Amino acid sequence: MAAESSPSADGGFLRPAIWVGVGLVIATLGARTRPFDWAATALIAGIAGVLLARAVRSPSEPVSADARLRNGLLLWLGLLLAVSGWELFALSRQESWDVPDPSHPTLSTLLDPALDQGPGRWAGWLIWLALGWRLLR
Repeated sequence: MAAESSPSADGGFLRPAIWVGVGLVIATLGARTRPFDWAATALIAGIAGVLLARAVRSPSEPVSADARLRNGLLLWLGLLLAVSGWELFALSRQESWDVPDPSHPTLSTLLDPALDQGPGRWAGWLIWLALGWRLLR
């Protein structure tokens, strides 16, 4: 019992193991949902809300605005604008919002063969969670 109450008794291994377990459970739940269903949307919105709250909390130490930070911010802003522009252009050219058009593919249309079902869908959720976790660090 004393080992459970001491944060360093396990050498710091327990905390990452818990987060990996949480990620595996979320990926399993997400892989069992249908794309664009209310359950998948609620799961993604819940995860994004928790991670956004963690990302905007005040840092424990001040962050200096050096050239590396500015360059990283400009790179991510450029990537976000490029992907958003592509998605909006592709969606605006489709005849129907809920039917994919191969002549104007969105990211989800391009990734659909790999993420359609089974292990690929589960792996996609794991990759999405890992990338989100990496962005927060």
